[in-house]
Amino acid sequence: MGRAGLLAKYEAHWGGWKHLYDLLPRYAKVTPADIQRVAKKYFTEKTRTVIELKPENAPQGGEQK
Repeated sequence: MGRAGLLAKYEAHWGGWKHLYDLLPRYAKVTPADIQRVAKKYFTEKTRTVIELKPENAPQGGEQK
């Protein structure tokens, strides 16, 4: 089922199963500079989520001992 599903996926989404052979060369073309450029574009102050985890027994006022 895994192989059949993968072939079907490539037929449906990319127009042919032979595009499987293009996958690794396309990944190999990605450079660290490409990743940094995209990260700078999408990971901004406005688009980030910050989660702070504080222990239940933390003193009030945000100070931890």
